[in-house]
Amino acid sequence: MKNYVVFNEADFKKRVEICISLLEVDFGLCNMDKVKIDISNRMTRGFGYWMYKVRDREAYKTIKLQFSSRLLDGRFYIKNVDEIILHEVIHYLLFEKTRINHHHDKVFHKYCEKYGTNGNGEIDCKLTELGEKIKKQEQEKRSEKSNHIREPKYNIICEECGHTYTRTRKCKLVDHPNNFKCFCGGSLYVVKNN
Repeated sequence: MKNYVVFNEADFKKRVEICISLLEVDFGLCNMDKVKIDISNRMTRGFGYWMYKVRDREAYKTIKLQFSSRLLDGRFYIKNVDEIILHEVIHYLLFEKTRINHHHDKVFHKYCEKYGTNGNGEIDCKLTELGEKIKKQEQEKRSEKSNHIREPKYNIICEECGHTYTRTRKCKLVDHPNNFKCFCGGSLYVVKNN
C-alpha cells in the first residue's frame, strides 16, 4: 500500500473543503462563504499560507488559503499533506470564529493539539520514493542552470590602456560608450561578438 497520493488540483481543493466542513461544526460555524483555495507554483519555502487583509494593523478579512503545488505531486506522505491542510484550516477557522489573528499562540496550539497537528508550523515532511526522484530531478535542473555561463555578446574596449569590459546584454554602456570613460580616463568603443 502506498502512503502518498498524486492529486490533481480539483481533488486537492476538494480535500481542503472537506477538512473545512468537518471542522466548521466543531468551531461553531455553519454555512460560511467558501474561502478561495489557491495552488501556487511559486511557493518554495513554505507549504501553506492563510492570507488575510489588514486594516489598522489588524486582520479583518480572509482572502484565501494558499498551498504549494509541491503538496500535489506525491513527494510527501499523505499524513504530512493532511497535517499541513489542517494547520492552515485551523488558522482560517479560528480567525473566522474569534475575529482575532492568533498566529501560533496558546489558543492556536490548543486546537492543533486537539486535531493532532503541529502548532508551530514545523511539520516534519519526509520524502516518499517518488519525492526523492522529483528532488533529484529538480537539483539536476538547478545545477544545469547554474553551470550555464553565458558568453559575453559585447566587448567594450578602452582605446588608451586596452582594458576590456564585457556585457551579455545591451545596456547604456553598450548603446552609448562615448558617454563613459575607462578607469584610466580613456575613451571606449564596442565590439559585438557573434
